[in-house]
Amino acid sequence: MYVSFNRDRWLNITIAGLLFLIVIALIKYNSYLLALIDTSIQSKLTASHAGVFSHVFSALSNPVVCGIYAVIIWFLLWGFKHKLIATWALATYFVGQLVFTIIAKWVSRTRPAGHSSKLVSSGFPSHHLFAIMLICFIIWVAVFPWITKNWQKWLIMFLMILICLIVMVARIKMFENYSFDMVGSILLCYIWGQFSEWSYLKWFGTLGRSRIFRNSDYN
Repeated sequence: MYVSFNRDRWLNITIAGLLFLIVIALIKYNSYLLALIDTSIQSKLTASHAGVFSHVFSALSNPVVCGIYAVIIWFLLWGFKHKLIATWALATYFVGQLVFTIIAKWVSRTRPAGHSSKLVSSGFPSHHLFAIMLICFIIWVAVFPWITKNWQKWLIMFLMILICLIVMVARIKMFENYSFDMVGSILLCYIWGQFSEWSYLKWFGTLGRSRIFRNSDYN
């Protein structure tokens, strides 16, 4: 089973959504406490310069690169006749990027001083973290059911969490994002992930009747 029914799903989305809006409000109204926390964490993490390690993980979590990951996952799932979940995975990533872009333009938070001059987009939420977390979420939903050994699941889960943590630290060390930009990405990814799971149960079952998805498993 890819997606299980969760009667508390909309409650969870509502709670996460309220927290997300609170963070946005604090940013919009230039909260002193939020700015203090952001600058304190950044000053500690940037005490040492970002090395090659940080730049490599930042590059590997670039939203465009993550888009390539999403296409590869879609291609493999489709090839093994998991066409519905493959289509869901692709839609989850790319529609999620559209949702992210709309929110980022609305919030339009200035990036930290010292960030790359090539970056002119909003710093909130962190685009790199959102993209890599979305890929991890897609793997969790669409790939994990086909991994039979528990130790392999635990290992992959550990690696995904570790990668996300490294990306978080790397983006802050490189002066590309604040700590609350990361909080925003985590909340947005959770909200979008829950909504995309709901949409799979709601709409993708009917797609199985069409010719293109014939012989595909559903759930």
